[in-house]
Amino acid sequence: MEDRDVKGKAGGARAWHRVALVSLLMPGLGVWQPALALTQKEAIREAAAHYAPRERVLPRDLHAITRGHGPYTLYIFWDPNCLYCHLLYEKLVRHAQRQLTIHWVPVGIIKASSLGKAAAVIAGGWSALQKDERGFHLHTESGAIAPSRDRRALGEARANTKALAELMVRHGQRAIATPTLWDPQTHWLRLGMPPSIAILLRSLQKSRSTGKGGREKGGA
Repeated sequence: MEDRDVKGKAGGARAWHRVALVSLLMPGLGVWQPALALTQKEAIREAAAHYAPRERVLPRDLHAITRGHGPYTLYIFWDPNCLYCHLLYEKLVRHAQRQLTIHWVPVGIIKASSLGKAAAVIAGGWSALQKDERGFHLHTESGAIAPSRDRRALGEARANTKALAELMVRHGQRAIATPTLWDPQTHWLRLGMPPSIAILLRSLQKSRSTGKGGREKGGA
């Protein structure tokens, strides 16, 4: 598939698989989805309320679980209840440990339980992330880990979700998507699951060589 920058293109790029978009009610951003759980609406309202156009999301602001030891660094914003995040996890864990250093950033946007599950993963680290993904229920599109009520972990999950909202706004997006893939070095941002590891690596290599990240989103 062709690897394209979608900046300024209404139709988006065809290089990426279907994007798991979650449209949210964001004050000032004009995006909404009535069926979204109230707790998730509140998390995104908080993100939008504190967003400043000149702010820049920094890796140190994120509460992530790091795996892999490859030359390319990749931050992946993922929801524990996201089917496409699960499929991406399986693909990367099996084939990309040596090519990528991945920072998994748990966020809560898909279901009412997502924020609590993201908090549980933040509190439990890699073993908790594995538990969620290994027991992922494909039929109900639900991660296996139980939601956490730990206030600190919930605050960190909300901070991750806020950071994702800010990142999407900076790149001209008006909805939050999971998975979202981000290289902070080149400001490379892609939405959705790549069709192959080879295409993902080629895109990262291209962004590093040109110094231009751009934006891409998945096509049907």
